[in-house]
Amino acid sequence: QTPMVSTGWLMIILASLGFICRGSALTYTTTTTTTTVSTPFSRDDGQFDAVTEQLQSERMQLLLRLDEIEKERVGLCARLDVINNELEHQQQVRLTNNYPTTDNRTRFAYPDNKNDRNALIAIWNSTGGPQGDWDDADDGWFDQYSSMCHWSGVKCVQVSPLSNGSCPPPAHNMSDVCENRVHKLDLIFVGLNGTLPSAMCDLSYLAKLILSNNGKLVGTIPECVTTALPKLRRLDLADSGLTGPFPRIMPNTSLSALRFLSLSSPMYGDGPNGFPTGLEYLSNLRVMSMDFITGVLPSTTALCQLNALARLELHHQIEGP
Repeated sequence: QTPMVSTGWLMIILASLGFICRGSALTYTTTTTTTTVSTPFSRDDGQFDAVTEQLQSERMQLLLRLDEIEKERVGLCARLDVINNELEHQQQVRLTNNYPTTDNRTRFAYPDNKNDRNALIAIWNSTGGPQGDWDDADDGWFDQYSSMCHWSGVKCVQVSPLSNGSCPPPAHNMSDVCENRVHKLDLIFVGLNGTLPSAMCDLSYLAKLILSNNGKLVGTIPECVTTALPKLRRLDLADSGLTGPFPRIMPNTSLSALRFLSLSSPMYGDGPNGFPTGLEYLSNLRVMSMDFITGVLPSTTALCQLNALARLELHHQIEGP
């Protein structure tokens, strides 16, 4: 009869595998391997040598595996350090900018320009936003934890106030020298109800202002529109409900970059035939649409000085050739 001899030395080696990376325990669970050797009572050196050689071979394989695990552990710990540092930076950006930087909001990891943000809030307060008149289009507006660039109808550009130029992608050392500026404000068919505040002229990077098809706006367009918006290229106030004369356009107007202008009654111009005074100073104007022009257009009209004009729409009582 042959007895069974059990070896449990693997249990001692594998039980020592416990690694810690920056306070996070990485535990490797192992299974005890039992090697059963059949040998007679009359043991000879040949049998012992065979068993010893087999165990030595298995031992060497385990040592090699332990070395691989150690290298893997070092790599994982290094990667964990990188992730922890990046998470710490993202949290700092969130606290600095006062709005989340998760999901697609990392695109706006720069802070909002305070004047722009306050101007938008002034528009929201003055045109029925708090009363819910915006036909559910005020998504995200006035949310202190959200960048204004996520507010409905608002598009932004990222600029450096130091160089007055564009910014590179967000970096650790750029959040304090770059900021979000409002580039486009499109509130068409929103249901604006009230007056436009003069604070809207603080949007000095505004290139497109679209307030058409609202109908419930009252009062006039703030005069500062012709003096404080140097980057404005599109101004669409058709069927907005605004009344009164369009502000006079002066020779040094900030609207020199304007390319598109659309106005409609009850707004009107205080110049000849109802055109806005100073229209000839809009040297880059390409498209103009108005529905309050009346009478015979003289040959000396300001229209003749708009050399860049490519499209003209006059919807009213025009007389003569």
